[in-house]
Amino acid sequence: MTWIYVVLIVGFVAGIIYFNSQAPAVNKSQRELLDALAKYLDGTVNPILDQEDALRVDFRFKQISFVYEDVGLKGFKEKIYRGVLKCSTQTPLTLYFTQKEAKTTMRSDIVISSNISSDDVSVETQISLPKDFNKFMLHTNDKLQAKRFLENPKVIKVFREFINTDKRGYALVTLKLAKGEIFLDFHPARDIHPNRLEMLNNIPSIENYLKKLIEIAQFLK
Repeated sequence: MTWIYVVLIVGFVAGIIYFNSQAPAVNKSQRELLDALAKYLDGTVNPILDQEDALRVDFRFKQISFVYEDVGLKGFKEKIYRGVLKCSTQTPLTLYFTQKEAKTTMRSDIVISSNISSDDVSVETQISLPKDFNKFMLHTNDKLQAKRFLENPKVIKVFREFINTDKRGYALVTLKLAKGEIFLDFHPARDIHPNRLEMLNNIPSIENYLKKLIEIAQFLK
């Protein structure tokens, strides 16, 4: 019977370790979470100038420079935090999607520090896109480059992975390009992918997102 107790004890300990690893890091401060992220990525944590509760992690991954920005925003009941992962490309292309019929709907797809301006883009409806993008309007500052870019099935596959619908039914794509920078939003809402707290609670998962951004950047050379 001794071996049974050993198995039970080992299983109990393993369960504790597993659930601790899955538990949200809600008790950690923004600085603690970003310090852990910077340590994993061998990066540095720096303040974002002229913004409160705003920090950034500067780092390199596979010889490419990245920035992860984390900004505190005033929520309905308490402060919430949103993140964005960014890298630069060799093109000034701006390209993003918004839901067609939701011009006055409260939006979940605000980009942090993205510098996207309505003066820089136009709505392009002549570019053929897969059916799962039918609910979106495409905004771009370069119709021809956007057309060539989105005709690549590998590019569409990556963008498709970041199509979301929030609890209010608003459709959004969390991957965007603005003036040559690629942005991937990390939301506070659990129903939006990618989710900020889930990533910071499982820091190695950021490598999957970094690889996606690298893949997109390669098609913009």
